[in-house]
Amino acid sequence: MTTSELSEGRFVLVTHEVGTVPVQQVMAVLKPRTKGGLLIHHPLQFRGMAASKSSYSRGWGDVRAHDEVWFPRRVAPEVLSYLKDFLLTIFWVIRARCVFDVMIAAGNLNAFAGLTLRWMGLVRKVVYYAIDFSETRFSNRFLEACYRKIDEIVLCRVDATWHLSHAMKGAREHRFPRAFTARGGRHQLVPVGVHASRMRSVARDCLDAPERIVFLGNILEAHGLGVVIEALSILCREWPRLMLDIYGDGPDKNLVQAQVHSLTLSDRVTFHGYIEADEVLEVELGRGGIAVAMYAPLLSTFSRFADPGKIKMYLGAGLPIVMTSIPPIAGDLDGDCAIISLYSSEACATAIRALLSNPERYCQMRYRAFSVASGLEWETITLAALAQLSDASAVVPLGGVRGDDWPS
Repeated sequence: MTTSELSEGRFVLVTHEVGTVPVQQVMAVLKPRTKGGLLIHHPLQFRGMAASKSSYSRGWGDVRAHDEVWFPRRVAPEVLSYLKDFLLTIFWVIRARCVFDVMIAAGNLNAFAGLTLRWMGLVRKVVYYAIDFSETRFSNRFLEACYRKIDEIVLCRVDATWHLSHAMKGAREHRFPRAFTARGGRHQLVPVGVHASRMRSVARDCLDAPERIVFLGNILEAHGLGVVIEALSILCREWPRLMLDIYGDGPDKNLVQAQVHSLTLSDRVTFHGYIEADEVLEVELGRGGIAVAMYAPLLSTFSRFADPGKIKMYLGAGLPIVMTSIPPIAGDLDGDCAIISLYSSEACATAIRALLSNPERYCQMRYRAFSVASGLEWETITLAALAQLSDASAVVPLGGVRGDDWPS
């Protein structure tokens, strides 16, 4: 899509998540460049911290929408909650009373809703933003089969699929080869980005000291925060000022807090909770010294195929990273701006020690982190992905229709 086409276009973006996610960053790029649009955001039902969150829709430009629905998570099974989200998406797009040029949908169920809306004539093109993949999503075999079938249908029928990583694209291609043979050119690599230039200026002004370790993300056992805390207990005698700041929340927070208390590290570990505003979080990360991402080597973890946004945020803040090799990006960062560690407290402590005891190496890795992040600007990534969308399947004039011309 060209600049002029963007300026006349309307977009609808749909996602399931807790907090700021790739779709919302794409919206930040589109909002000042488009005629109007609609963001639909649903909570992830399988995460405990999403239980109190609402589904909502928000319009911008000439699209007027401001709706919110809260659904008690424990009243109905997870699958019915997702059905509710599917129907809400359809309803809110109909209620917007316009035809959208492009729907960007994170997750296969949202993309399936997009196919339905395209069939109804309310969406011209559907982009499936494949932001995660796991070998097994549901323990129930029937639900798992349905979930995979929806994935295959969406991959075969959308106008484009944006894969978050090469590993994710390869895993889906292995499972659904038919979806990659008919119209393989529709598959694009669209990784997570970062607001690099903005974060670099903040980090330069806010850096505290290397002795400040930061963790960002959901507090889950698979994210290895327990290993980091054990490493902190090993290192605190050598570095009396060593601290750990935790930004995020999650179902395993109480377990982590108990571990901190049992190791008498309460004066060294601060739980900041979930920070919604990107600008505030960027300042907090800019005050950090070393970032940690000790993903556990679990077969079912989403991180084996994903492109974790926290890693990009760390790079944008110029933080050398101590991480395991689980995320696909690890191999690209190893030695330049990250130290790849085994999944153990001793290995994690050794990697952190290597940075704390070698200021020259620390500064070099910090500079390289900034350098890598500069090539991952959200604006560049989003506009490049949209530029590859073909106009061949257009069914209504760009810009859609409104008011009296809206299909009945």
